[in-house]
Amino acid sequence: MSLINDAIKRAGQTPTPPPNPAETAAGMRPIEYERPAKFPWAIVVAVLTPVFGLAIWFIVKGWELSKPNPTPGVAVNAREQAAPPQTTPATVPFVVPQVPQLPVTTNSAAVVVAQAPALPAEPPKPSFATLKLQGIFWRPSKPSAVINAKTVYIGDRIETARVTAIDQESVTLQCESETKVLTLQ
Repeated sequence: MSLINDAIKRAGQTPTPPPNPAETAAGMRPIEYERPAKFPWAIVVAVLTPVFGLAIWFIVKGWELSKPNPTPGVAVNAREQAAPPQTTPATVPFVVPQVPQLPVTTNSAAVVVAQAPALPAEPPKPSFATLKLQGIFWRPSKPSAVINAKTVYIGDRIETARVTAIDQESVTLQCESETKVLTLQ
């Protein structure tokens, strides 16, 4: 019942007038815009530093590769491998065991002991048969080729041969006095 009594009391009271629009307009203030924080320079610097570092690294590497070798036999790049040591075939003397002298009878056959002639040791001939050209990467400044799954440049050694030239379609190899041209198949 108290709810009903409260409602009757409220109905008897004068209602509060609505707010005056003139007062409301005067009481309104514009909202001040807050400027955002300073531009995030730390993020920009953190992103651009590795980019500039990589750019400088690529420029230095390109400059090193464009420099000619000061002497033809000295390797400037770490890619060039040392030539395998030349081995000379060992000559082992062939000794025929001596057969003891048997008494000679009229019906027995004579035993002849012969020594094998000594063969001169020949150096092994260059074997180009084992070298297979698998690809050519042509660029005018520093062409390269893939031979037996190894990337080689002009002047590099592969097995006993030295790469003397790389064209767009062929690679020229030289081993001692013999020259061979490998082409893509």
